[in-house]
Amino acid sequence: VCENQAGKTLTIDLPQATDSSYSLSINQLPDRIHLSVLTPYGQALEEELSVLVHMRGMPLFKSKVSAGTNLLSLPKAGLASGVLHILLLNASAEVVSERLVFIRGNDRAQAEITFDKSTYGPREAARAGLQVTNSMGQGLQGSFSLSITDDNLINNDSNALSIESYLLLCSELKGYIEQPQAYFLPDNKAADSQLDVLMMTQGWRRYNIPRLIKGELDKADRYEMEIGSTLCGKIQTYPFRRGLPNVNVYSLNSKHGYYNATVTDIGGRFCFDGFEFPDSSVFFVQAEKKPGSVIELVAESEDYPPANRYGLKPKTALQDETIENFLSSSRDRYFYENGPMVINLEEVQVVGKKEDRAKNLREERGAMYFSSSYTIEAQDIEEMGGATLLDILIRAPGVTLNADNTGVLIRNKAPMIQVDNFKGRMEDLTIINLSEVEMIDILKDPAETALYGNEGQNGVICIYLKRGGGNAPRELGSHQKLITFLGYTPPVEFYQPKYFVSSIKESTKPDLRSTIYWKPNLVTDENGHAEIRFYTADLAGTYTLILEGISPEGEILRHVQKIERR
Repeated sequence: VCENQAGKTLTIDLPQATDSSYSLSINQLPDRIHLSVLTPYGQALEEELSVLVHMRGMPLFKSKVSAGTNLLSLPKAGLASGVLHILLLNASAEVVSERLVFIRGNDRAQAEITFDKSTYGPREAARAGLQVTNSMGQGLQGSFSLSITDDNLINNDSNALSIESYLLLCSELKGYIEQPQAYFLPDNKAADSQLDVLMMTQGWRRYNIPRLIKGELDKADRYEMEIGSTLCGKIQTYPFRRGLPNVNVYSLNSKHGYYNATVTDIGGRFCFDGFEFPDSSVFFVQAEKKPGSVIELVAESEDYPPANRYGLKPKTALQDETIENFLSSSRDRYFYENGPMVINLEEVQVVGKKEDRAKNLREERGAMYFSSSYTIEAQDIEEMGGATLLDILIRAPGVTLNADNTGVLIRNKAPMIQVDNFKGRMEDLTIINLSEVEMIDILKDPAETALYGNEGQNGVICIYLKRGGGNAPRELGSHQKLITFLGYTPPVEFYQPKYFVSSIKESTKPDLRSTIYWKPNLVTDENGHAEIRFYTADLAGTYTLILEGISPEGEILRHVQKIERR
């Protein structure tokens, strides 16, 4: 029965005592581990057992244990840092006992940061040299994360979770581990004994070892290798939703000058990949369909991991004080930089620019090209005069009437006719009323007609009709989709004040930054060297510098250092 400070009790059932079980006893020395198999009092080891030792699923040692040989010795030389899992198995490969041991291996990267001064004044330039070495003392090239925060405003808990304690400890064990970094602090002399107690109370969490030993392997998840962003979907019949193979599908993003084409597979699925665009990029996707047919374009939704909900932990007095100091500093900083709580708008400069009506219309109507060889707008049609579109088109360069004057030719060949991005007929040129036409694009060059395939190789005449309410957003067919793509966010450099400018440095506005410097990708050269430069803030006290990362060989680096700000 356990009772907490509030007087609440919790009853925990302990395992029943037995006289037929075994137990593992561990004695860890600086250079080796002594392992012994304990039997019930007064009983000798009668059956043949075996010991299996692994770390992160990699087998390291296996030995048989029998009467008179129930004491084993494992050398620690060459072992990596982390949780060692020791299993005691019977003849049927069943686990009869297990033990966890934490190993502190000689596989840690080291960092040395040398500043040009021991203390710094307000708004002063600070420079430092960083030297990173591997466990062999050699210069280490890699990318690391560096943060420098003001201790007046940020409470850096030295016992909180870090890259070191997560990878070596928390990711290996079940349950919540309180103050995990405390086991890795250099000044914690009792860390080894505390870790051993933790090893005896927490279970291993990676996968089911008993099943694995018996050959019962879990089925691995298979994922296609990503070479960039992907935009996939399916073309299917309507309403029966059967996949349509060998259908041409086109993708267009006019803003970034991107277009592509593909063909559906036997199940009607298509996929565009290998491209990279900023977040919220919009793609116009269209499937080619025959006149009179009804098909449906279905875009695959992007899958995201579910969001976990965590309850808030009770605040401590230190947390309340730290948050209050931070909020007070934030309010003061806002007041000094912006005055009372008002919204200050930046200066806006309005610049006139000639509108490209043809380009805007193509984007609004979802055109599959970016420019045309020749464009005729509604005003041009009025000025030209004529009875039908034939009279207008033959005035364009390279366009002539056919032999029976019922259609047109481009370079003596019959072009493809498109009306509002739907395939039309040559007869439409005599049926469509001139007053209904908003714009005509004549495409001749192969770069303009590429997305129309073989049908557009003789040129394409694209006719756009007027719509009610001006150029209202186009109503898409079932074979068309506008897909907003979740792409990448361009990296932004962390803000630093420009105190090299005298007027900014001498400003009366206080500098109350809580994060003095942050660089998530501090890169060292082949010799393990890098330079650090930043400007201090106004509050006197100390700064905490934290450098973390993993080398290309997998060695973990964590370095904490204090900086004086007088």
